[in-house]
Amino acid sequence: MRTWMVGFCCGVCLLGLVHQLPMPLPVLAIAAGVVGCLSLAGRLWFVGSLCLGLMWGAIHNDQALSQRLPDCVAGRTLEVDVRVLGDPAPLLTDTGVQVGLRFLAMVVGARGNGCVALDGRRLRLSWHGAPAMLAGQNWHLSVGIKPPWGYQNPGGFDYERWLLGQRLAGTGYVKAGQLQVHENSFQGVDETRSARATLNARLNGMALDNVGVLRALTMGDASGLSSRYWELLRATGTVHLMVISGLHVGLVGALGFFCGKWMARLVPWMLLWTPATWWGALFGITLSFIYVIFTGSGLPAIRALIMVVAGSIAVCLGRRTRLSSVFLVALTIILIWEPLAVHQQGFWLSFVAVAALLRFFSHRVDRHGWVVTFVLAQWCLLIGLTPAVALIIGQVAWTGALANLLVLPLVSFCVIPAALFGVLLTLVSADVGRWAFLIADWFIGWTTSLLTWFGGYPLDHTGHIDPWLVVCVGACAWTALGGYPWRQFLTLAMLWSCWAWPVATGIAWGEFRLMALDVGQGSALVVDTKQHRLLFDAGPRYSSGFDLGAAVVVPSIAATGPEKVDVIVISHGDVDHSGGLGSVVAAYPVGNIYSSVQLPGALACSEGMNWRWDGIDFRIHHPSMRFRELFGGVKDNDASCVLSISNTRHTVLLAGDIGRDVERYLSRRLPVDVTLTSAPHHGSRSSSSTSFVHLLRPVHVFVSAGRFNRYGHPHPDVVRRYREIGAHVYVTGDSGALIWESALPERVVSWREQRARYWTLPPP
Repeated sequence: MRTWMVGFCCGVCLLGLVHQLPMPLPVLAIAAGVVGCLSLAGRLWFVGSLCLGLMWGAIHNDQALSQRLPDCVAGRTLEVDVRVLGDPAPLLTDTGVQVGLRFLAMVVGARGNGCVALDGRRLRLSWHGAPAMLAGQNWHLSVGIKPPWGYQNPGGFDYERWLLGQRLAGTGYVKAGQLQVHENSFQGVDETRSARATLNARLNGMALDNVGVLRALTMGDASGLSSRYWELLRATGTVHLMVISGLHVGLVGALGFFCGKWMARLVPWMLLWTPATWWGALFGITLSFIYVIFTGSGLPAIRALIMVVAGSIAVCLGRRTRLSSVFLVALTIILIWEPLAVHQQGFWLSFVAVAALLRFFSHRVDRHGWVVTFVLAQWCLLIGLTPAVALIIGQVAWTGALANLLVLPLVSFCVIPAALFGVLLTLVSADVGRWAFLIADWFIGWTTSLLTWFGGYPLDHTGHIDPWLVVCVGACAWTALGGYPWRQFLTLAMLWSCWAWPVATGIAWGEFRLMALDVGQGSALVVDTKQHRLLFDAGPRYSSGFDLGAAVVVPSIAATGPEKVDVIVISHGDVDHSGGLGSVVAAYPVGNIYSSVQLPGALACSEGMNWRWDGIDFRIHHPSMRFRELFGGVKDNDASCVLSISNTRHTVLLAGDIGRDVERYLSRRLPVDVTLTSAPHHGSRSSSSTSFVHLLRPVHVFVSAGRFNRYGHPHPDVVRRYREIGAHVYVTGDSGALIWESALPERVVSWREQRARYWTLPPP
């Protein structure tokens, strides 16, 4: 049986590990099914079960990919009837003010879509100014939707893969809506929702400092956590402590087990029917199940629930069941129930963490006190989980082990029990439950203070490391967990050496590289020479707190060279160009900052400034006092810094958001016949005049514009002007990050094409 389960799990997980497929998914499913049946007939149990697992995963992947929306729905307003799936999450600004809701919905009816049937498709929608919404409600909505399209950059988060793992066909926003007849598609949800609503209302009525954290721990609703708090949790490697995870389910199960045994010994008649251990197992399973249902938790919590159930049954049967068998059963059930879990980071991290603990403790027969065991568990997770985190997430919090060592006891033995008792008491009496929540809130305050201290140490980004090297180190870590301590120290040294190894840009002296990042409707360009780096604009930051500087620019810099920036040029003050500056400055050592507007720590850029790096000349051509005198002042866009980069053979021009007036003024001051230019103002109609285009005569044109942006950038007339002179036009929103090198001037690398996966949409 173990051979069957191992083979099946390997087959399903294979589709989460490979990036390219030798054949289309339907063909792969048929071929795997045929080979699997033939292998089972020949009693090749592992090969047969592996092929059946591959077939199961291929069927579900193909079904989810076939549901994705086509491009024809983008840019149109559609009338749809939807059912709300799960409780909507609030959309919060940086200051914590709610401005709307974000929710999952299933389309149950659509009219006038024109190009594709929408019924049965799952969407992720946002609604600014939304009224109160509840899970199970039916709404008639006017929506703008688009296919599952995400940013594609070196070291960036794969949003399209995440959407596939959630079985979402697309995303969008609501323009208007009306509540229809309320129907609930899930039996028993009314009672759960009523209890959650009661608890939420009473929590909001209490004078607590950490209501958002308490709501996350007791209700599974992490939407109340600010973006800054999320950054703190990521920086300290403690996200699993403040949101529902397998740890919390295990703690609830253990609490139920000991309470059940204690109650059975206090009530003699209970022992007449079954042993105290059976009552403990029953209470542990029941309490864990209620907790998971009440919080609406995800795969890590369900995995922990399955392991609690399997372990409890094994204890009740009195058998010496191996923990690895319980782990394998949980993994098999999860992959049968949801094979697309292999596209979720939490799935891999949770199972790798449990596997590392089992590997470490299964080889030790000596018994220690709970304090020593707890410290050993943190050591084990540092050794076993660090390579997985580096490979999957691309960043490592080296202080995470020490932070968990100090914070985990507070959360496990103080915050969680107090919060759970608060839930039970609050549903009976808000006044009584408030005291338990006050205790939990006090401990959360201490926990946050500790995390803030640890958060002062920056994350170590790992995008520059060869993935195969990380895999080799992970294999060594797996071996070391079952060996002697000196092997573990050796593995820890190998882990450290991977990130301490100096990183070079790989560019020869006298050459340079330009990378235009895909930051949606914004701008961020990285210029590398042999020993120096320059960042031109830092990407946008939105009012919701989503920062492209932190999400795209920072990991892309780590993935392509040294983690430093010698010069940052912010062309002008618009938030789509300057919004991510704070995140970049906080992440990396930065030399000088130049800008046409006043920014903290920035110097004014002006015409005539120049410097030379590694044989490459940098010169700023605008803004100028002469232009201000001629035009009697200047608008924000026209004040953009204009930068040229050149060696003896090629010149690149970065023009910010200048308009036609600046283009005319610079006609005698700019280099001619440039090799590459960034289209001014994202390719808008107000820029890239005919005379300007014919003056520069670029070979390549990079347009920093978002896919499906509401401004229609780049404008068709602008694209036509560049193409009439023979230029090649590339749009970051369509092609992902664009990379050009002076050593290979005819070649432009599209990150979406180069790093194509079977789940990513091709460029239009």
